[in-house]
Amino acid sequence: MKLSVYYIVKNEIRSLPESLLHTIQFADQIVIVDTGSTDGTWEFLQKYRLHEDFTVHQELFHNPAGYDASVSRNIALGICVGDWVLALDGDEFISADEGKKLKNLILENSQFDVLKQPVFNFMQHPKYVKQPYYLNGTAIRLFKNKDVIYKYNIHPELEGWKTFTTIDIPIYHYQFLEAESIEEKTRFRVAQMNKKMEKTGPSFKNYLHMADIFRRKAYWTGVKEDLLTSIYNLQKALDIENNNIAWNIYAQMVFQLNESAELKAAAAYIKSKKKQNKLMKNILVQINKKLEAGNGSQIGKN
Repeated sequence: MKLSVYYIVKNEIRSLPESLLHTIQFADQIVIVDTGSTDGTWEFLQKYRLHEDFTVHQELFHNPAGYDASVSRNIALGICVGDWVLALDGDEFISADEGKKLKNLILENSQFDVLKQPVFNFMQHPKYVKQPYYLNGTAIRLFKNKDVIYKYNIHPELEGWKTFTTIDIPIYHYQFLEAESIEEKTRFRVAQMNKKMEKTGPSFKNYLHMADIFRRKAYWTGVKEDLLTSIYNLQKALDIENNNIAWNIYAQMVFQLNESAELKAAAAYIKSKKKQNKLMKNILVQINKKLEAGNGSQIGKN
């Protein structure tokens, strides 16, 4: 059983070298697709060009707003020759020790098409110094290299698989460690979403993705305007589809507000709905409790 690991990278010179130090200790093949780095990442990768187990490919996308993330992933997938594939970004890694356990876990779970893994985000925000990383859920990164393809340009999804289980080998993610990186990635993702909305029009999924972009930014920067922008896009999504998952996210965002006027506006939005389910009513109760208490967690600077 052979394992191929592929990376999609752009301007990852600060994190990719360390990630590769881990990956080369357990991967049978490493495929790296660079989508137009300008920080020295592409130059760094040249030393691997002659390595028999490395494939280094550059795919330039000159129009960032028109960049289709599924294209680069399918290019990488087409180069992978392993029986199984592990997908990583340049700011992610699996430790060498954990990676060496992967093949045994794959053999033990070979009846499945996908092995989901937990993803932990590393943090450097001052308010999280006591907790250097947090669980960001599970992701589809490890899968059989058979009859699968990526679709969708903003948040590519792997299609063609049927069965899965979850394993406990974590992926660590150094996302958004610096303000410059946060701004750059946010601008890029907003440009992508705006382009998609021009083509497909407003939809629940589009607004939910836009809300997620600003939710992530607000989480790391503490800028309230980003939080409010996330809430606004969640409201646009909920105007299209009354979805409980979105309402739960809405509650998490709203409960970070501290000013009375903003909390009242959030409550007024819920009250504007003709039908209110149990979850919506519970959110209203919690908002009213926070208003009565006159305090609460504040997301940060204005």
